[in-house]
Amino acid sequence: MAYRENIGIVRPSTSLGMMKIAGMQTTKLNHPERSRGTHHLATFLLAILTLFAAPAAAQNLSVDINQGVSRPLPIAVPSFTTQRSAPTAAGTTAELGVKLAEVITNDLESSGLFRPLDPRAFTTTVTYRDVLAPQFASWRTVAAQALVSGFAEVRSDGTITVGCYLYDVFSEEVLVREGFNTEPRFWRRAAHKCADAVYSRLTGETGYFDSRVVYISETGPTTARVKRLAIMDQDGANHRFLTNGQNLVLTPRFSANDQTVPISATRRTGRASTSTISDRGGSGWSATSPTWRSRRAFRPMDERSRSASRAAATPTSTP
Repeated sequence: MAYRENIGIVRPSTSLGMMKIAGMQTTKLNHPERSRGTHHLATFLLAILTLFAAPAAAQNLSVDINQGVSRPLPIAVPSFTTQRSAPTAAGTTAELGVKLAEVITNDLESSGLFRPLDPRAFTTTVTYRDVLAPQFASWRTVAAQALVSGFAEVRSDGTITVGCYLYDVFSEEVLVREGFNTEPRFWRRAAHKCADAVYSRLTGETGYFDSRVVYISETGPTTARVKRLAIMDQDGANHRFLTNGQNLVLTPRFSANDQTVPISATRRTGRASTSTISDRGGSGWSATSPTWRSRRAFRPMDERSRSASRAAATPTSTP
């Protein structure tokens, strides 16, 4: 079962300039049954041995964000694996697997609700087969309560599929099982979406990692400030300027159709205009031609005009 989101749509999630980005195909991955027999017996015996180490609360793994979090949830995010390392426009799938795990780790840690474990403490290396059948005993030895695992593969059309799995290490249940199909250059977005799925499943709230921020950047001395419209991912990556700073840019707003950012700009000559910055579905941003209009010239009031203005504002006393 799969559903497709509209490509290139930005959805504002807050009034502070945070935008939710859609634009890749999300696929529900099939999860085959594990082999029966000795595996089930070993799992049963291991569960008996770890009964006292795994409290009953672990059966319902979650993070309560309504109270102060004094102990972030220990979570393991090993490098994503691949069935066969293949080249892509963004590097090999093996290289992407390492970078995917790094972005997911940074996303979860930045929320303050999760404590990603140091990969140097891992006692096992995740293989392609381990993605569907993790070695839970190995992850319990490093005190991980949750495990994020996945893979990166190249499709026949040159796009990539990023598989994202979240497991409860003690109950050995799969909590998230999703796949994201996208172009290799958007691999960071796939990582953010995986982190969103993990965050949403464990907290019950909508994730925000697959978002971008539009803001006004100010540089230069105080007497000659340069203001440019800029955009970046919520984690600071992919930063770029959308205007060149030749005009004073103010008050960016999100449009009703969620695809454009209307702005107002002022030339140094005092002429003002309105323009629109549009997202072209990942291929870049374009601006409409501004329509400049003259502002009414400001003329300071002379002393006679100020006196007349004060007299008109003074109430008349009654006898």
